[in-house]
Amino acid sequence: MLILPPTTQPPNAPTPRLHAPAPGRGRRGYLRFRQCLRWDFGFTCAFCLLHESDLTAHGAEGTGLFWIEHLVPQSAGSQGRRLRHVYPNCFYSCHYCNNGRRAAALTNSQGLRILDPTASAWSSHFQRKGRDLAALTANAEYTRDVYRINDVIRDRYRRDREEKISECLTLLREAPSRREGMVRLLRNPTLTTADVSDLTRVMALLDSAVVRARQDLARFEATPKDAATRCKCSAPRPYSMPPALASQFLTA
Repeated sequence: MLILPPTTQPPNAPTPRLHAPAPGRGRRGYLRFRQCLRWDFGFTCAFCLLHESDLTAHGAEGTGLFWIEHLVPQSAGSQGRRLRHVYPNCFYSCHYCNNGRRAAALTNSQGLRILDPTASAWSSHFQRKGRDLAALTANAEYTRDVYRINDVIRDRYRRDREEKISECLTLLREAPSRREGMVRLLRNPTLTTADVSDLTRVMALLDSAVVRARQDLARFEATPKDAATRCKCSAPRPYSMPPALASQFLTA
């Protein structure tokens, strides 16, 4: 099982688009891009790097927790209307980033521009500082502020993932040797019946904790259980994750 790392580092390469659905039609035709976007961005917000599983343990589809973000906003006059249903203008975004930006301009009055993660490596503009994404460039500062990517709630989700995955991996790494030590103790002929009973109970608790740890890690599986196997374009099959994210996944 491939799971997320405790902390997702900014991708060291632009996110490639492997999907290329035809332009949508109608007022909300861009919604047909959703499954393509989920795979192209690795089920991860293109801007703050939260994964679907950070927000829900039961699948993000139908929850409204992840949306489609338009780099050129729909409110940007004729250009916004023209690009509303064009796939390269659409990005996978958590609802916090989408709500944070609302209709903020792609380029502000000082000439600062929201970064495009399919054109720029996020690691060239951001680095991890604790759990925050620290901006390294002026455009990164504007992007950070527009999407509020270091607000309190994003910090909470990042902390929860970091702590849970780290705790579970530590338990799974240490459990075999701890259990083996208890098995050796059980062979000690000097143990009383009460000692054996207590030790057996502790072993059962350890075994239960291992099962729970594996269940908890399954929540952070890199590919969600509700990931689509078909989409609205002729993308390569089987679908693949962005390499700069996939290289960070762990085997559990």
